[in-house]
Amino acid sequence: ARLELKASLPFFFKEAGLTAGVLVADFTLDDYPLNSLGAFTGQSLSGNLSSNGKVEGPLSELTTNLSFSLENPQFSSIRLQEKWSGNFIGFSGKGGELEMKSVGAALPASISAKIGANWGLDYLTISRLGGEISVTRGQDSYGWSARDFRLDRIELALPPEKRFKRIFGKLSGSGNFAPNPLSLNGNLLLGYP
Repeated sequence: ARLELKASLPFFFKEAGLTAGVLVADFTLDDYPLNSLGAFTGQSLSGNLSSNGKVEGPLSELTTNLSFSLENPQFSSIRLQEKWSGNFIGFSGKGGELEMKSVGAALPASISAKIGANWGLDYLTISRLGGEISVTRGQDSYGWSARDFRLDRIELALPPEKRFKRIFGKLSGSGNFAPNPLSLNGNLLLGYP
């Protein structure tokens, strides 16, 4: 893995004291192994992340604009053997937006998300072969719905074997969940074409 960072932040002496100017920072991250983040997340992670972008603006109003690619992502017991690329634009105190697409995958897919001012998820949409899963923030929980979402080529590692195996089928349903404490409610239909 390689991280290259170039930044400038001028300071000015004024009557009120030392004042910071506008930050301009460019960075490049190549082939960062996600498994090194597992200790911080408490989950098993895998895959490689590459990114480049810019952070700029006054320190109180920073804007982030980055492009990235993710190869063979794995989170806990879910894995995709494919490459994803995307963009993230974020604003201090205002949240941000994420757009991702699978690259050269047998099953084209995309992800779109809006992050709120407190950096919590406002909405998430995952599209795959005409099907979709969406998650929307409510007052105390999240609502979710799935419509003909294709599971083909997604890999799961389920107990007791804990070996990754491909799954197939279409997922449909709706419900809600709360993250803390974790609670789930809904209806789920798994069909096999």
